[in-house]
Order: sequence, then structure tokens, then C-alpha cells
Amino acid sequence: MQNSKMISDFLSYLTEAQTENNISADTLKYTDDLSQDILHKLELEDLNYSERAKLATKLRDTRRERRSVKDSLAVTDLVVEWIGENRDTIHSLQRLLGDVRKKEKCLTGRIYISRTDEV
Repeated sequence: MQNSKMISDFLSYLTEAQTENNISADTLKYTDDLSQDILHKLELEDLNYSERAKLATKLRDTRRERRSVKDSLAVTDLVVEWIGENRDTIHSLQRLLGDVRKKEKCLTGRIYISRTDEV
């Protein structure tokens, strides 16, 4: 594996973690809101058994999704926090990636020109 690929993969991971963190935060808010909607509907409306059962199932599924998103958020929060504390390091890695790619490009397809006519 090329060195530039490994550096690029790490920088991509950081970007993906930030994106996942943002999506998880939005999804967490949505599932919280949905849970409240379901609970209020159960509390305030006169529902029959079938309607209550459907809402209970929906609430269970929503809470499971919320738990999954909350777990993801707990991990990605750490990465996002690290990114915030290490902006200079990330910029340095981006510059390093550019330099490594340039050097790798120079090293591919090179040829040797003989210095003598003996060989």
C-alpha cells in the first residue's frame, strides 16, 4: 500500500467521523421528538387496543434506533473533539499528503540513463 493512501485513508476517516457525528446528532433529535409525539398521542388520544399496540411497537423501534444513534454519537464525539484540538496537526497531515503524493509521482516511471557506453 502506498504511503499516500494510508495518510489519505486516515484523513478520510476524520471527515467521515464528522459527517456521521452530524447525522447522528440530527437523528437523535428526530428520535427524541418522535418519542415525545408517540407518548403524547398515547396520553391524550382515546385509542383502541390495535392503535395502542401499533404505537407501542413504533415507540420500541424508535427507542432502539435512538440507542444505536446515541452509541454512535458517543464514539464520534470523541473523534470530533480530537479534531477540534488538533487542527494544526490535521493541516500538517494534509500538507504531508500532498508532498508524499508529489514524491510518489516523481518516483514512478523513472528510468536510468547509463553514464558510460560500456553496458
